[in-house]
Amino acid sequence: ALLWEKGKVTDLGSLGGTGYGGGNLALNINNLGQVVGNSDLPGDKANHAFLWAKGKGMRDLGTLPGDAFSVGLAINDSTKVVGISLDANFNPRAFVWQNGVMTDLNTLISTDSTLFLLVACSVNAEGQIVGFGVDTITGKTHGYLATPKWNQ
Repeated sequence: ALLWEKGKVTDLGSLGGTGYGGGNLALNINNLGQVVGNSDLPGDKANHAFLWAKGKGMRDLGTLPGDAFSVGLAINDSTKVVGISLDANFNPRAFVWQNGVMTDLNTLISTDSTLFLLVACSVNAEGQIVGFGVDTITGKTHGYLATPKWNQ
């Protein structure tokens, strides 16, 4: 994972893996220079979402409970990170990470919704999240816009 800034390359490091598993990838940056992506863990058998910041280095954001892999796809200037967490069989769940806690977005939507949120692709300055999910009744994939309760 690298950061190109003002003509200079910064190696963001890793979470202990070599990059020959799922890889060490920087995927998004916010206006504060914080970077998110995914990095292999030692042994290269799994990878986790990371948050990198100048002076602090790379932080492992972990996975949702019971999962083995995760990827940080986007970050806003309030350091809300969104992405995907996957179990050992690569079944996905969308997540939001904030204040040191990763939360399954499916736990934040109405219990009568038939939409299961698979991936959180982006988060804006207001904390609104876009991604896609699957209708558990029809099996059709749909895009979504989620406005978390912290915005209401």
